[in-house]
Amino acid sequence: MGKILKRTAGLAVAAVGVLGAVQWRDSRKLDRIWQSLDIAGSREPFAEDMVADLPAPVQRYFLHAIEPGTPLVASVQFTMSGSIRNSAGAPWMPLTARQVLTPHHGFVWRAKAQQGPLLMTVKDHYSEGEGRMRIELLGLVPFVNATGPDLSKSALGRLVAESFWVPATLLPRHGVSWKAVDDEHIQATFTVAGETSTLELTIDADGQVREIVLPRRWNADDREYVPFGGVADEERTFAGYTIPSAVRIGWGYGTDDYVEGIRLTLETAAFW
Repeated sequence: MGKILKRTAGLAVAAVGVLGAVQWRDSRKLDRIWQSLDIAGSREPFAEDMVADLPAPVQRYFLHAIEPGTPLVASVQFTMSGSIRNSAGAPWMPLTARQVLTPHHGFVWRAKAQQGPLLMTVKDHYSEGEGRMRIELLGLVPFVNATGPDLSKSALGRLVAESFWVPATLLPRHGVSWKAVDDEHIQATFTVAGETSTLELTIDADGQVREIVLPRRWNADDREYVPFGGVADEERTFAGYTIPSAVRIGWGYGTDDYVEGIRLTLETAAFW
């Protein structure tokens, strides 16, 4: 019996070692992607004449989102708090996260969520046309490890959806075309990695973002595009950029099938 226990313990230690090595390798890769997204903007100061030719509601959005004279940037790093769930009936799990976001290029999102004794780490990224999601229990045991063309298209949809957090990258100079559907609904259309997407923002009379929605790839089974988006409850100004700071987002937004899946509050935002 003693030999069996020793052998079992040895195998367990070896398994933990293998999982730790995989986790270390994955973290190093994410670190490299994070660093690659450290892309400096032009630093040219924002001026009202940069949006003078756009429809009036679009001008209202930009003049609310970017204070004149603010250096134009390409990237942002966030720390976040909030909660997440994986289905309509599932309990909400508190989370903390940090993220680098560089619209038109990619993002890395690293989060930790916990429900009672259950701790999950979530690593989600998109860069150079490739997306990947990895969820680990207790920081080691892989629970989800998904990649491939369909997930990459879905991750690209997330990148486009979150572009509103870096308003400077939505200026026409970045290949973004704007349309005002009416006084409250404006649409930004642009192409990333060969895929053209249209992001719709609902804004109020001051230009504050109230809702976000776009068609996003759902999954590999049906390969359909589903409305993805949600509500911006609050906003904050960081270094001259006024952006949604508390959002509630999910799949099927605006339809009877809507399921709110994540609630996020920005704690810090560093633009460069």
